[in-house]
Amino acid sequence: MDDARAGSLSAPVRPEAAALACVPHVEYDDALAHVEARMTRPRWLVTIDGRSGSGKTQLAGTLHDRHADTQIVHLDDLYRDWDGLSAGLVRARHIAEQWSRHNASTYLPTHWPGTAARGRVTVTPDRPLIVEGVGATWVGRSLAHAALWLEAERETRRRRALERDGETFVPYWLAWELQEDAWFAAHPPRPDALVPVPDDPIRG
Repeated sequence: MDDARAGSLSAPVRPEAAALACVPHVEYDDALAHVEARMTRPRWLVTIDGRSGSGKTQLAGTLHDRHADTQIVHLDDLYRDWDGLSAGLVRARHIAEQWSRHNASTYLPTHWPGTAARGRVTVTPDRPLIVEGVGATWVGRSLAHAALWLEAERETRRRRALERDGETFVPYWLAWELQEDAWFAAHPPRPDALVPVPDDPIRG
């Protein structure tokens, strides 16, 4: 087998690639400005999507630091187990719909191994909302004021995800990736901006 064919087999086209091909790119350092330009109302919803390990939680935290009245729904808190991607997104969509109708909602964050158990979280309708995690653009479809997709190389994402979650994620990485494949094949992401993420996106 020649090198070109071997490379094509090792790097298959991801199911979301076609949907993202025409999405405008925004540099990582300009991503927050892109979002903030769309915050034209006291109540706004921002979604931050991307594959596992792409830096969604970090960017959501930075946005929250700049807008302290916001509330964040981390989709990791709604996936009930390593097979729970689609069910967690349905739960999150319900929360977003309730917020859009000016209704409060509550959820119990998933108790992942190695983390502390937490009590129920209330999402109030009078504060801005950030939803971050795999599938977030679907959660916010027709509701979000800004929707980002974070794009990073697979090996970079894998390294960052394992650094974040430790050995508990190792047996599940490929299975979770297959769930991502299936989800994005059925529900292509529709962000308004694609943000290429550098290997070390930490900023002061």
